[in-house]
Amino acid sequence: MSIVTLKNVHKRYPLGKTEVHAVKDVSFEIGEGDFNLVPLLLGKGVLPKAERKTWIDELIEEVGLSQWRTHKPNELSGGQITENKRRSA
Repeated sequence: MSIVTLKNVHKRYPLGKTEVHAVKDVSFEIGEGDFNLVPLLLGKGVLPKAERKTWIDELIEEVGLSQWRTHKPNELSGGQITENKRRSA
């Protein structure tokens, strides 16, 4: 049973006179219990709160966004978002 189903999703961001296609024709489903799979797929399993915070801090450092740790995504520049996507690809 699917909890969330997305079909043919598109997300575009304006960038000057052009658009950045962040998501292009993506479809997926999230079933009951699937949310718990993400940490498992990354080899982290169920982490205590302190270890989870350390892991998240390491991920943020790895993609070069540590000085913007407390910023929300909409507070980052288009260049920061693009660079983060490039590094994590």
